[in-house]
Amino acid sequence: MKLSMQSGDLPLQFGVERGYALIREAGFDGIDWSLDHAISPSKIRSLDHKGNCLFERSLDELLEYYAPSLKAIRENGLSICLAHSFFPSYVEDHEELIDWSVQMHMRGLEFCEAAGVPYFVIHGISADEGSKERLNMRLYGPLAEFLRDKKTVVCLENLFVNVDGHIYEGPCGDPSEGADYIDRLNKLAGRKAFAFCLDTGHLNLYGKDAARFVETLGNRIGALHIHDNPGTGDWHMAPLTGSFPWKDWANAMRAAGYSGDLSFETFAQTNRVFALDPDLVLPWLTMIRKTGESLRKLIAGE
Repeated sequence: MKLSMQSGDLPLQFGVERGYALIREAGFDGIDWSLDHAISPSKIRSLDHKGNCLFERSLDELLEYYAPSLKAIRENGLSICLAHSFFPSYVEDHEELIDWSVQMHMRGLEFCEAAGVPYFVIHGISADEGSKERLNMRLYGPLAEFLRDKKTVVCLENLFVNVDGHIYEGPCGDPSEGADYIDRLNKLAGRKAFAFCLDTGHLNLYGKDAARFVETLGNRIGALHIHDNPGTGDWHMAPLTGSFPWKDWANAMRAAGYSGDLSFETFAQTNRVFALDPDLVLPWLTMIRKTGESLRKLIAGE
């Protein structure tokens, strides 16, 4: 199991070369590549998306744009364990945005294929029960067709919604729903083109039984977003600093036969810490990597 850190804002704050070097110096093996920076969520929510997304560029243009990043990643000996696409893919009452999003995600997938990215996380659509199924299949259905002759796998993620300060399950917040989507989409794609990215922090927000959640999804889990919180907000804290039941989760992951990477989405202790003192970033990264080693041992039953 490789230990992977979300690239997040590190390459933006420290420059591409130093940003990826920090991840390597902390002892990580790879990255969760933040390709969601292709466009900000605010641009999409304000319907100011056209002309503002990097994925509107051709594949050759994207490869040229990301060439310095790929060079720094490779020179530091880092693997790209997974990447994250932009979000959201839909704004209420604007279904036409889904069609645009599908085209953009396809371009992102083309880039991932060329760059050797194994997993690409694409958030599902939050909507009322009457339209959620239809809207999500409108998003993922065309991607299943597109992925038939590709190697990159799209990951669905367990999400949450916040309504007036109250947190509820979002798309795939129920493991049976996630399993059903993945099975149907893989059948449509004719291969294992879809998997699950289990987000521990999101899981903690709506109080699901972590072990039962993992057991239901089983070998559909292909990637992880590991972070913690006290159950009151999506704070993206380091593991063991919140209330997530890590031992129960690790035992369930071992029982499920998980052998993928451990990817950390802990930007509260990394990407935000520069606001206090940039010199704290490497110690924080190192601490999270060491925590990852402990989790890896827990999953292995050591």
